[in-house]
Amino acid sequence: EASTFAMASKNYINVNIGDGILHAESLGNGAGRFNMLAGGTGEVTMDVLGNGVNLINALIVNFEAGNAGSFTFGEKYGDLSAAGTWEALIAAGQVYIDGVVNRRPIFYTITNDGLGTTISLNPEYTNYSANYVAFIGQNTNSLSPVGGLVDDRNWEGGVMPAGSTTGLVYTTGGPVWAGIHQDLAVRQEGGFVNAGGKMVMRGGTTNGYTTLYEIEDLRTDYESYTNLNVVSAIEAWSQYGQPIEFSLLSGHVEAGALGLISKNQTTFNLRDGIFNVGSAINLKVHFNMLAGGTGAMTIDSLDTVVSEFYLNFETGNAGSFTFGSLYETNSASAHISWMVNEGHVSIDGVVDSNPLHYAISNDGLASTIALPGDQTPTERYVSWAAFYGLSNTNGAAAMTADPDGDGLDNLTEYGLGGKPNNGGDTGHASVTETTVEGGTNWFVFVHAERSDAVDRGLSYGLERGADLIGATWAGSGIQEMGTGVLNEDFNTVTNRIETDSAASQFVRLQIGLEQ
Repeated sequence: EASTFAMASKNYINVNIGDGILHAESLGNGAGRFNMLAGGTGEVTMDVLGNGVNLINALIVNFEAGNAGSFTFGEKYGDLSAAGTWEALIAAGQVYIDGVVNRRPIFYTITNDGLGTTISLNPEYTNYSANYVAFIGQNTNSLSPVGGLVDDRNWEGGVMPAGSTTGLVYTTGGPVWAGIHQDLAVRQEGGFVNAGGKMVMRGGTTNGYTTLYEIEDLRTDYESYTNLNVVSAIEAWSQYGQPIEFSLLSGHVEAGALGLISKNQTTFNLRDGIFNVGSAINLKVHFNMLAGGTGAMTIDSLDTVVSEFYLNFETGNAGSFTFGSLYETNSASAHISWMVNEGHVSIDGVVDSNPLHYAISNDGLASTIALPGDQTPTERYVSWAAFYGLSNTNGAAAMTADPDGDGLDNLTEYGLGGKPNNGGDTGHASVTETTVEGGTNWFVFVHAERSDAVDRGLSYGLERGADLIGATWAGSGIQEMGTGVLNEDFNTVTNRIETDSAASQFVRLQIGLEQ
């Protein structure tokens, strides 16, 4: 306990805090260094920042990894709020982690209570490298951000907010939005960046270097804010054949259009948040939906072909990818189906052209694809129908409907692997034959059955009747002889019926779905 705490030599005075309480009624001078020690839970509180005390270029606070303590300023002299003090110190490079300047607000927890403000380490983040080791600086390796993102005119209101320094920017050009993103690596943590025109990313000029832009914001109310707004288009091309990568790890991006023309070099990643695009004028890109993510990607209007667009879902992704329409007036469902059929959709990097391994839905002209997750049997059926462009479950997509007029309703085609929009493809047809065994004549009926029928809520049942008019259909008198493997998605089921006891009999296959 102290009435006043004063330090006057920041380069020589060290105050180490392990556990316990250090409390002073006022901070008389702040030219020193506080070390918040690893494993410690100690609390530092300065009730009042004294009159005339300027912490900039004076106070240094270093958190060692694993510290769970806190540092609080109660108020400023004259009953003024101390809010914003820690943000200013972080931006000025006076808050360290493990002895290294760390200007990234995402690694700290700052809370305001009344006139006071408190800082501590954010327990959710433990990789405290201030050098952004995931990014390779292509022309310099300064710890201080340089280039357009710290140019005030690129920020909302014309001023870069205190504490919103976005990371290392390596650029050979002028302001970020005025020229080309060449030899550039950016990590944006929170905040808002507005591009009044285009955001253009060009692959690096040096072999082996990647042009990167990464966004991560801890806030999860994605609808309430935007991190990056590109009025015209996000464009990417690799003039020198070097990689380009754009990652929305968590946050919200809005763009007027996408113009991506270097398929083999360009990768876009989405984990959590919202990524909205007005139109796709070029879509030559590999797009990854990252593991554990719930992000939603929407392109309102697809104004180009998808022949060079590749979509990959990592296992555990619960997000979605949506084409709003095709040229604003046509349904985009055929494009989703084409991509799956032609091997442009993969899971964990392995092409998977089975539509049943995805959740596909249509809403008006829009078509959405995702991994299935936990779907009910009915939802799985609806997804299957959507893959073939059927979306009205009270009309063409109804289980009892036969939109292609081939004599099999949709549910039967679902159960047998048919295509409900193609009268020439009714799936795996049943096979019949007659045999004699031990002097008894038998009618043998072999039908296909989905290998995951139980998971899909599908049931298959063979029934017989004496005639086709008013007959009582029943499963009695039918012997199941065994099952076999037809392919990776279907099994075969063999049944037989004794034919000596009746002059005529009829048999039918009934396929049902658990509601």
